[in-house]
Amino acid sequence: MLKSLAPDLTRLARLGEERRIRGFCLASRETVDRDSLTHSRFFAPHLGIPEDPVTGSVHASIPVWLWEAGAFKADGGVARFRAEQGDSLGRPGRLQVELHVADGRPARVRVGGQAVTVLTGSLRLE
Repeated sequence: MLKSLAPDLTRLARLGEERRIRGFCLASRETVDRDSLTHSRFFAPHLGIPEDPVTGSVHASIPVWLWEAGAFKADGGVARFRAEQGDSLGRPGRLQVELHVADGRPARVRVGGQAVTVLTGSLRLE
């Protein structure tokens, strides 16, 4: 399971900078919750994000990848599933993901869920 993964963040940061990579996402069909389809982890240490607890933008590509790999079908033009991320940080996140298919191709992805505010603040510019 991805939970046991211990990446070398220094090496990932160097690779991310050298290759101009936004971040590194690992996704698995092995999940914590029985009702989830995927579990993922996202690292971007070169951008100051050692690990992101929940990355909504990454979940816009995961359903397309899974659909193209034949992992599920979009019955009636829509496929829905639950995705997991953040468990290894003690901040389990669950996302509701929808893939809309039109003319046999992915047409739109919707990602949503509930959120908890973990930080508030203000910025003063002079």
